[in-house]
Amino acid sequence: MVIYNLPERDCSAKASAGELKLEEDGMKKYKKYIDIIAAEIDKYNRLDFAIVLEPDSLGNSVTNTANPKCQKAAPAYLEGLAYAVKKLQQKNVALYIDAAHSNWLGWPGNLEPTAKLFKQVLTTAGPRAKIRGFATNVSNYNGK
Repeated sequence: MVIYNLPERDCSAKASAGELKLEEDGMKKYKKYIDIIAAEIDKYNRLDFAIVLEPDSLGNSVTNTANPKCQKAAPAYLEGLAYAVKKLQQKNVALYIDAAHSNWLGWPGNLEPTAKLFKQVLTTAGPRAKIRGFATNVSNYNGK
């Protein structure tokens, strides 16, 4: 399953902009959305789930901060992802954070800021928060 509904989703693109806006209580709505997903997963605790969280969000937070929409969205991406990671810690869930693709974040200048941001998401989620790994090439594709 892919969860892709952060407020101001995909801040650097127009085609995939999401429904939730920060100025329209988007973070509160996002957290409720995550709460509903977590409750549904609890109902089906005999099933295993692999969940990829929020394609493009952290990639945009690393490389597109010159874009005013991405500047505004970056703190919400951190808060929302940390909330999702914290709420989806069920035993039957394997969580993956989207790590964009190598032609986006794989450049030497992006490696350290990316690692710091991913660590910040997990630190914000709390000491018991864990993920299974990272998903790459979820949006866009690198054939090399």
